Amino acid sequence: MVINCSKKFILFVCFSLICFQTVVGQFRLTQISGPEGLSQNTVHSIVQDDNGFLWIGSYDGINKYDGYSMQYFKYSSSDYGLNSNIIKSLFEDSDHNIWAGTTSGLNRIDAITFKVTHFFNDPPTIEYFNDLDNNLYQSDQGSFFFNSTTGLTVFDVDSLGNLGSCKILQAPKDVKAMPEKIIKSTQSGHWFYTPESPVKLFKTYVKNSQNNFDVTMQPTSIIDSFFETGYMIDMIEDANNTLWVLSNKLQLLSIKLDDNLQVIEQKKIDLLNEDQDFNFLNLTKVIMQFDQSNRLWIGGNGLLLCLPKMKSE
Repeated sequence: MVINCSKKFILFVCFSLICFQTVVGQFRLTQISGPEGLSQNTVHSIVQDDNGFLWIGSYDGINKYDGYSMQYFKYSSSDYGLNSNIIKSLFEDSDHNIWAGTTSGLNRIDAITFKVTHFFNDPPTIEYFNDLDNNLYQSDQGSFFFNSTTGLTVFDVDSLGNLGSCKILQAPKDVKAMPEKIIKSTQSGHWFYTPESPVKLFKTYVKNSQNNFDVTMQPTSIIDSFFETGYMIDMIEDANNTLWVLSNKLQLLSIKLDDNLQVIEQKKIDLLNEDQDFNFLNLTKVIMQFDQSNRLWIGGNGLLLCLPKMKSE
């Protein structure tokens, strides 16, 4: 089923960081770029921590925003310095520490002391950490992992905050390819998108048994590409366990799976009319996020979309 939703979303052109606040049922736009405190206007990642603070990763370090002022984390040789100012990704772990992926490896900012510990910041580990998207993930058991062309690197952190066990895992023989995209499942495990494999989507569990890491990949029934034209640039799962997949042509695909990972419902949504020109957009990377009202926000280079909550048909 194809649904045309070109009149159902709000389109903004964004050239700097915008903070949205609800005021009498409408949006007030508050700019917090350079002079107001943001260290640099190129933003690659934003994380809201368990206390409600925003952590903003830029090309000039990390900005921690409390709604009034900024606290900065930048490159330095001190115990509180990052190993690079070029921030590619941010992640909050289950202990509320903030991890930053940079061009020089990983940084962990302690949730209490703000002391920074560096990981994978020496050759050749820098190279395989920077192979792909610099994103860090955490398994249901608490182990960490990231993806690279070398394989899936899985590691633990000991009680002192130092690197513990570490292992590079390869894809099972029947999968034939490591994932191009990984997202956290709202239930358990992670979703692995593997376009080069006969099966395109797997429910995956990274496990640790007595410091012996292993990966289990359960295939879905999806064996065809998500889109006839274009390619997938992002994916997210909502609170109702529906997967939403976005293409670079601004087509949005919703996929509902049963407990056996078989597709039971699939809908394709065209976000733009054919006569709308979006060639000015460089849609190679976007961020998708659901808000508390279950509206889907899609942000990219020069693009911000808000898709209102869809009613079940």
